[in-house]
Amino acid sequence: MTAHLTLLVVFYNAIVLATVVLALCKGDEPEQLTSLVIMTGLFADLVNHWLLGAPNFFTINPGHLVLDGWQLIVLMWVALYANRGWPLWVAALQMIVVAGHLSKLFDVAEIRRGYWVMIAVPGYIQLAVVWIGLASHMRRVGRIGPYAAWRPRLSDPPKGVPTDDRRTAGVRTGS
Repeated sequence: MTAHLTLLVVFYNAIVLATVVLALCKGDEPEQLTSLVIMTGLFADLVNHWLLGAPNFFTINPGHLVLDGWQLIVLMWVALYANRGWPLWVAALQMIVVAGHLSKLFDVAEIRRGYWVMIAVPGYIQLAVVWIGLASHMRRVGRIGPYAAWRPRLSDPPKGVPTDDRRTAGVRTGS
C-alpha cells in the first residue's frame, strides 16, 4: 500500500512539473499563474510536513488549511478575472478542498478516507482541468492569434463603448 501511494505521489509531482513547464512555454498569464500556484502549494506542503509531520486524517493539519486557503484565494482571483472559463472549475475544486478541512472542524468522528478524498482528489482533477485549459488556449492562439488574458475591469470599459458621461453629453433633460 505504501509503495502504491509513493508511486502516486511521484506521478502527481511529475504531472505538476510538466504542467508548469508547458504553461510557462505555451500558456498565458492565467495558465502560468494557476500552475505556479499549484506547484508552490506542493513545495509548501513539503515544508508543512517537515514542520508538522505527516497527515493522519484524524485531525486537521493547520498547515494544510492555511496553504489550501491561500490557494483558494489566488485561484478565485484568477477565476474571476481571467478571460477563460476553465479557472472556475479549478477554483471550485479548491473550494471542495477547503470545505473538507472545515467539515473536519464540525464532525470529529468523520471517516479518514472521506476527509482524504475531499482534500486530495480535487488536486488531480485540477491538473486535468489546467491541461484542458492549456490545450484550449494553444488551439485558440493558433486559430485567432494572441488574445486578452484578462477580462477588462468594470472601471475600464472596452474601447469603443460609450460610458455614461459620453452617452448623456449634450442630451437635454427636461425643458
